[in-house]
Amino acid sequence: MEIYRNAAISHKNGISIHELITGAPVLDIPSTSSYMYGVLFMNSPEYINNGNVRSDCLISYGFSGAYTSFWYETAFGESTLSSANTEISDAWIPLKNTAGYNLNYGEVAHTNKTVEWKQYNTTNHIWESRKILYSDWFATTNQFNMPVSAQGGFDSFALIVTQGFGIPGELWYGNINDTKGVKVGEVGTWPKKIRGVNGLCFVTNYQSNDLTVIKWPVSSIKPEILYNVPVGNGPVGIDLGIDKDSTIHVLTTGFNDNTYTITQIAPDGSLKSNKTTTLTNCNNPGHASFITKNKILITSYTDSTYVIVTRETN
Repeated sequence: MEIYRNAAISHKNGISIHELITGAPVLDIPSTSSYMYGVLFMNSPEYINNGNVRSDCLISYGFSGAYTSFWYETAFGESTLSSANTEISDAWIPLKNTAGYNLNYGEVAHTNKTVEWKQYNTTNHIWESRKILYSDWFATTNQFNMPVSAQGGFDSFALIVTQGFGIPGELWYGNINDTKGVKVGEVGTWPKKIRGVNGLCFVTNYQSNDLTVIKWPVSSIKPEILYNVPVGNGPVGIDLGIDKDSTIHVLTTGFNDNTYTITQIAPDGSLKSNKTTTLTNCNNPGHASFITKNKILITSYTDSTYVIVTRETN
């Protein structure tokens, strides 16, 4: 697993970047948007606009939309609202990059019921996008299920999870250029996030307190829902780590019982181990990330801070 030195954390008032060795704050990026849900980091040394080379890009997203911030030589520059007046429930980097584009990401506009992929054209210096609409692509879904999280897209197929309150969420699959998606099946109740690596994907289900394991080895082949495994009460965020033997470590939090869970999954998708640990000095943990294999950063929603803990062995 990689070792990370800095962490970007989204919160009510914007983004804070912290140095993880000492915990010292490095930079605060204020935002006029309220209640950010997450932050996405991208890097592109060829992103050029008006003679300035922008090497790093942060996409922060949340209740009021998505903002784009760019890193120059010493500080963050402009902050542009890319999606206004709509709840952006998720943003991610596609599993593949579109040829000829250096920056691209996808976002789910939960309240608008759309999924959109945005890419920066380095020749024309403009953002371009492709969008699928709930009323078209999800034509046969339950009307109360709305897209909430996704993976893939652009030059690969996409997996999209829909969310309903008090009913199981649905997993959809297909090429975003097609007029219709394909319903794969149901995941848990009130899903929050889907993330994938090495041919496997995982969905956190907030209300059913479990994790859905999905096999998706080839993007052009319909995925298979394997099983659900119990995790903490109220899982939201998800992070993935990979061992040298290709074992996947799935890190989730229990928002309602102040826990974190590490689920180890074999390369074939079978369950190797599953361990839930109770946290102290961390209230309503929403998101967690591996710093190293044995060090974990976990956000404390109630306290508007974070803790770094040593992982307990599975």
